[in-house]
Amino acid sequence: MDDRREGVQIGAGLQESRLNQDLIDFLKKWGPRMLWGVLIVVAGYLAFDWWQRQRVKTLDEGFTKFNAAVESRSPEVLLRVASDYRGQGSVWELATKEAARIYLASAQMEVKPGTPVMGGKPEDRITAEQAKELYQKARGLMSDLLATTKDRKDLRSFAQEARWGIATASIGLGDVAAAEQQVKDYVAEAERDGLKLQAEAGRNRLKLIQEVRELKPLVSKADLPAAAPTGPTGQTGATGAAVPTGPQPIASGTMTVDPTAKPVEAKPGVPIIDMSKVKPGQVIDVSKLPGAQPVGGTSSPATPITAPTGGTGATGAPAPAPAPGTTGPDAKPQ
Repeated sequence: MDDRREGVQIGAGLQESRLNQDLIDFLKKWGPRMLWGVLIVVAGYLAFDWWQRQRVKTLDEGFTKFNAAVESRSPEVLLRVASDYRGQGSVWELATKEAARIYLASAQMEVKPGTPVMGGKPEDRITAEQAKELYQKARGLMSDLLATTKDRKDLRSFAQEARWGIATASIGLGDVAAAEQQVKDYVAEAERDGLKLQAEAGRNRLKLIQEVRELKPLVSKADLPAAAPTGPTGQTGATGAAVPTGPQPIASGTMTVDPTAKPVEAKPGVPIIDMSKVKPGQVIDVSKLPGAQPVGGTSSPATPITAPTGGTGATGAPAPAPAPGTTGPDAKPQ
């Protein structure tokens, strides 16, 4: 009994009651503030979750519209998508690159942007000046893409594609030096990242560009010299000799005829020759042919006509050259 009394503490109930009162006082003072803190944390978590879901939804919407724009093959639609969804993933970079690629392809084929490779119509063709404008648009878009992505490691692949596209557009505009510089930067970037295949592709293209620089520029049709005047007896042939295109008046002398020539309509002063009875290279004394008359009313011999050296007949074979002494004023009749 004495032992049990020793374990009893006088006033223990009052002490426990005082501890409970301290807790109550603490909760009265700090409880509302703690509750507000918990509510703020919960509200922040819910808001962040909602924002994440909205961001994913917007990103999905941007890529959906980007895919639809690619199917439309319209650079204007792609650029609109790029503007509306800039900062949403890589939508802006992808749409800008695709629009520039369409401009490049159209300029190279000289057709309107969006024209399919197969099934184009004549009205889809564009002029060389319009193609130049497309090259300029493509280079501008690729330059914007390069400026935006060149300093970001996660978008470095876009920067490389931009350099390649700028080089292509520069070649189309005749700015070979700018194209060469872009390819050099492309190779340097690939080597820095250890991309051996990409660097090799760049070096191969650099060789082609350097070969292009050594080529002589093509002369446009407008810069060509005026055509040589045609002779009185026909059009100028490839060797510069006048090729008769119709019946020629002859007064005297001899000529070598091509039996494959087509018969012509008889006219005054023009001998009629039955070409079916003439052998290749045969010399005919035209002064003895019926219908041979002096040209211009004079009896002086006219210049004899011979087949042009190296010319071709209807069969494509070279016309035989006249035998020595068989043409001209001093030729002897055969």
